[in-house]
Amino acid sequence: MNYLSIDLYKDFECIAGDCPNTCCAGWTILIDEATRQKMVEKEDVLGVKAEEWLIDRDGIACAKLTDFRCCMLNEKNLCNVVLKLGPEYLSETCKQYPRLFAKYGSVIECHMSLSCPEIISQLMDKECIQFDFSSNEEKEEPFEY
Repeated sequence: MNYLSIDLYKDFECIAGDCPNTCCAGWTILIDEATRQKMVEKEDVLGVKAEEWLIDRDGIACAKLTDFRCCMLNEKNLCNVVLKLGPEYLSETCKQYPRLFAKYGSVIECHMSLSCPEIISQLMDKECIQFDFSSNEEKEEPFEY
């Protein structure tokens, strides 16, 4: 598989509570099955039962929203899953965002969502955006983080 990405893609880091906005509000936050199962297993550490914050929408698990915010988001805009369990327990949606990708034949184009204020800030600070074209015969999916 071939990958085309901008230089911000691989090294992007969320600024979490320092963000003037939050990607954890106003969206449906999908929770993959593996993460849902981990949340069930770690209920005691999280201090909340998975069934209280994960809802089912047509057979797909989603984070419950309270006042349009993920109910795991605290008053400082920090994720309780990350604070109590670590970033490795985030759902695939939360690990990837604001990274997005689309497949065109044998090329996966890796780009960033401009709904993220930090992406806009980093782009505005750059004199020039660099692109990377790479090939990886072993993987058929975007970079893992």
